[in-house]
Amino acid sequence: MKRTLIGINPCISLNNGKYLLLDLLNQEINLLDENELKKFKKIPDFKNKKNNTGKIILSTTYNCNLNCKYCYVRGGDLPVKMLEYKSAIKAIDFLLSKNLDELTIQFFGGEPTLNIECIQKVVEYLKKHKHKTKINYELSTNGLINDKLAKYFVKNKFLFIISLDGPKEIHNYHRPARSKSIDSFKKTLSTIRLILKNNGALKIRTTVTSHSVNQMSDIVKCFSTLGIELIHFEVFVPLGRGEDRADFKPNKEDYVKNFIKAYLVAKDLNIQITQFGLFDLFSPSKYTCASTHKYKFVIMPDGEILYCLGAQEEFGDFINEFKLGYCTEEKLYIDQKKAESLPTKYNVDLIEKCDDCFIKYICKGVCPALNAVSNGEWDIPDEYSCYIRQEIIEDLIIDIGKTSFGENI
Repeated sequence: MKRTLIGINPCISLNNGKYLLLDLLNQEINLLDENELKKFKKIPDFKNKKNNTGKIILSTTYNCNLNCKYCYVRGGDLPVKMLEYKSAIKAIDFLLSKNLDELTIQFFGGEPTLNIECIQKVVEYLKKHKHKTKINYELSTNGLINDKLAKYFVKNKFLFIISLDGPKEIHNYHRPARSKSIDSFKKTLSTIRLILKNNGALKIRTTVTSHSVNQMSDIVKCFSTLGIELIHFEVFVPLGRGEDRADFKPNKEDYVKNFIKAYLVAKDLNIQITQFGLFDLFSPSKYTCASTHKYKFVIMPDGEILYCLGAQEEFGDFINEFKLGYCTEEKLYIDQKKAESLPTKYNVDLIEKCDDCFIKYICKGVCPALNAVSNGEWDIPDEYSCYIRQEIIEDLIIDIGKTSFGENI
């Protein structure tokens, strides 16, 4: 089978002379002959649509009660620094002044709940502050929180994004608690059950290493018994504490094979699985930092404002590309020109190696920061990530085609 880019659409040529084309703009699969293919060859005038929405990620602290072997910000190792809630509110007020339809506030870390004062003060403020913007809350947590706190987040309609790497032996190996008296898997599982019992919104983030890659489909089965319906797999990236753990990086062929096995198991169990670069399958864009939000930025514990959550100190000098300003309880400064230019600065049409890639406008050139870490330049794609995305998306297109047109395509 040959993979080609037709206009902006990924296309697979089949052995029977037909072509499977994923129509990204109309969100449908097509089975075409060579003549029918011609109408898709012209590249449409498509743009990265910006909704009247915003997202702010509040990194409340680098402190953490886990000692994960692969933590890319070395959570818990750095001096304790807490984001001041007045600084967070200053940044939120800036976005509310833009009359957005919706604003998503995500609390991140370290373990964000270790700065619970900041979280609760923000929630209290927004309950009292008059505004027309719909507020959505998200919490990226390891789940080591008490029942009272979990119920507080459920009551305030938080979406929980909980890290759980698999059954007990995998999770506790990857993500041990700093206190030897705590079984991190047992406590995280208890929190998940409480959230689901109280009808809280939840998705799971699972980091895959060489130690767990062959168990991905078993992890899906295990999680399904808990009532989990959305799993975000993410392959290990050697940054932070994982920088010297070459043995943690899964073989790329093994990852693809096992992701597809997990995908098919999840499909039978009516569970959704995804990974970075796949969640926006039908949101084609030229821009590697594509976002549908009109405004998006990150506030670090020291008040520094970044455009990208990933571009923290572990990414080296490239972090300067994403620095937008700073925020204190007295003052907020944002480089507006830079903030407006970044979403369109990193254009996949400028990446030579992506010219003929069949998933060019889905993948969008991987990630500028990850590319820079891997190869020193934002426009030299991380080939490991390229391979994984190309192989997985080809298999997904074929599976979608078989579902639509029968097994014999």
